[in-house]
Amino acid sequence: MRPRRRRRPSPSPPPSPPLGVVTTRRTTRLKPKPKQQHQQDEAEATPAPIPQHTNPSNMRRMADVGLSANNAAHDEDEANTAPFPDTVQVGGSPEYKVERKLGKGGFGHVFVGRLLTAARSTGPAAQEVAIKFEHTSSKGCNYGPPGEWQVYAALGGTHGVPKVHYKGRQGDYYVMIMDMLGPSLWDSWNSLGQS
Repeated sequence: MRPRRRRRPSPSPPPSPPLGVVTTRRTTRLKPKPKQQHQQDEAEATPAPIPQHTNPSNMRRMADVGLSANNAAHDEDEANTAPFPDTVQVGGSPEYKVERKLGKGGFGHVFVGRLLTAARSTGPAAQEVAIKFEHTSSKGCNYGPPGEWQVYAALGGTHGVPKVHYKGRQGDYYVMIMDMLGPSLWDSWNSLGQS
């Protein structure tokens, strides 16, 4: 009996170019990319510079203005909407005075509201709430009240989610009267002098 010869290991094959997937009617096979495409992929893989909006000096402006690339169109839409009422009373609620604006976003405008009763309308005992207005012609209100109302109803009682006291329609706006939460994490960070 003859001893078996060991075969010498063959040298490893050269690395192949990146592969693309080609699907035919019955099979899927891999097709190599052209060398020129491989060089373009490597050039695109270089890290991009950090965008200007992440610059710390621009963070406050970004918080005030927002990140929307279409702010001009948003401002035009805002100019075409009805003015906000001075007082609000919806869904059997007591009357609330609309005070300063807290912010705005894709889902409406939020104001500080103060309960208007003889005993608690001013001073430290006055109850402050957040009053959120969403125009009836906004995208979220195409088919009636905003879907956000259902989300708040489902999450009601969850820690960190504001309680909605009243909701309804007043004039051209859907209105929610809810608990006003404390300062945002951003405001807390800035109040401590962090940068």
